[in-house]
Amino acid sequence: MKRMYKFMTMVLLLIFVASSFPMDVYAATRTAVITYNANGGINAPNAHSVQLYAEGVARFTLSTHVPTRQGYNFVGWRLFNDIAFDIDRPGQNIAFGTGNPNESVQFTYFAQWERIAEAAPAERYLNMTRAELAREILNRIDDPNRSIIITAARPNGSRVGDRRSARENLEDTANGLMATTRPGRDNAHLNTHLLRAILLIDDWDYVSTFRINFIAGATHDNNNPRNSHYRGTAIDIAQLNSRIATRQTQGDVANYLRGLGFDVRSEFATAGIWHVQVEGWTNPGTAPAVPAAPTGLTGTRLTANTATISWNEVAGATSYEVQFFSRDRNEWRTDPDYRVNTATSYITTGLLRFDYYDFRVRARNSAGVSEWTQFRYMHNQ
Repeated sequence: MKRMYKFMTMVLLLIFVASSFPMDVYAATRTAVITYNANGGINAPNAHSVQLYAEGVARFTLSTHVPTRQGYNFVGWRLFNDIAFDIDRPGQNIAFGTGNPNESVQFTYFAQWERIAEAAPAERYLNMTRAELAREILNRIDDPNRSIIITAARPNGSRVGDRRSARENLEDTANGLMATTRPGRDNAHLNTHLLRAILLIDDWDYVSTFRINFIAGATHDNNNPRNSHYRGTAIDIAQLNSRIATRQTQGDVANYLRGLGFDVRSEFATAGIWHVQVEGWTNPGTAPAVPAAPTGLTGTRLTANTATISWNEVAGATSYEVQFFSRDRNEWRTDPDYRVNTATSYITTGLLRFDYYDFRVRARNSAGVSEWTQFRYMHNQ
């Protein structure tokens, strides 16, 4: 009788323990595949998969493997590269509802990058020789993460109209030779300021693709002084970003370079090629430096759950970034309420009364990003 009592007690105890820890039920053979896109970088993690739970929820851990990208720091992963989703860190645990437990799904996470702040352009390029500048451009052409695309060398070194391709002229310049122009025209050394301008265009955050057809600067008429500036100072723009070159494309490039202190002349060629000519760099001291950190960060209550976050405008800044600290996830996250990245104030939502919130803001321009400025806002009333 004691043995039977002891046996029944053990059975009841096992039933109690099992009921205290309910088992997750999986959706039959349904999976979530997690893939990674280096988004301009290299060495993305391998894909992995997990089984969906019966309610259609995928629970997984992001890979701890970190991709790399020259000139950038990796800041995390963003689902579908959509700003509606926060940036998640490597190794973070994720639970995501698919809404349908009966279908397999795929989640793609895109690497998020932050350009490493560099020295001001004047410091980077003013002391480089013509050959060094040409070699730097060639190095960037061969780097898939850079924006410059230049016509490749022609087969067997052949020429079209005795004018060598842009790449061949850069290779000649890197070796101390003159660039080849059109028949009957004098060959010319590529202008050092033009080479600096090409590098600065590549540094420009606005540019994702910059395609050059020719870089030789043929003298259109040796007897016409007006055209003498073509010699070694002109580039033919074929494409800027995803757009075929237009008058606006040419104007965007020319105005950007003028803003850096370059002496730029630009005009439309009858063959439908957009020329930009760089005569010199008369005031390189105007090239932008990395902006200072924002000051004057304040928060002002609007309603029971909203407030205005504002700061002082930073000289030389072209945009700003805003983050808040998520105490739930113990990390800084982009504030989705900040939608216009040139504004120095915005309305943040979802606040609770009598609670505090940490925000931080930094400024950026083509030269890099500032240090973060952090402050704490107490949402009273």
